[in-house]
Amino acid sequence: MTGVKAEHIPYKGSGPAMMDLVAGQYHYNFAGMQGAQTLVRSGKLRALAITAPKRLAALPDLPAVAEMLPGFEVVGWYGVIGPANLPRPDRHSAARGVREGSQPARGCASGSWRTDRSRSAARPEDFRQFMLADLDKWAKLVKQSGAKLD
Repeated sequence: MTGVKAEHIPYKGSGPAMMDLVAGQYHYNFAGMQGAQTLVRSGKLRALAITAPKRLAALPDLPAVAEMLPGFEVVGWYGVIGPANLPRPDRHSAARGVREGSQPARGCASGSWRTDRSRSAARPEDFRQFMLADLDKWAKLVKQSGAKLD
């Protein structure tokens, strides 16, 4: 969205990437909150912005990138999936269980959250559409960026 050119630096996990970031081996990282929060709290890293569409109540001083780049949204999500031939009653039973009581459905104190987009994907059919739309979003972005596999 900004036209900034950046080099992707592949790492075998977020731990090694965070350690190199702390050591100054590279300039910035789009990191999950769980992986970065300890380093931010200790003052070893500085949180610059959140990629959710708006600020989080738990971090009111941390701006959303969308405040500077309207329409910017990169939000991680989790889904419960099963085999393609899973019977419909079993799909709906699993989805109901997730909606009604599981920790991932509610978010957790460590900093996870649900956006309005993901909240609407609670039914299996809606979740499938949500996943396909998200895959399409990223496929277009990769094509537009010109990124290539090494």
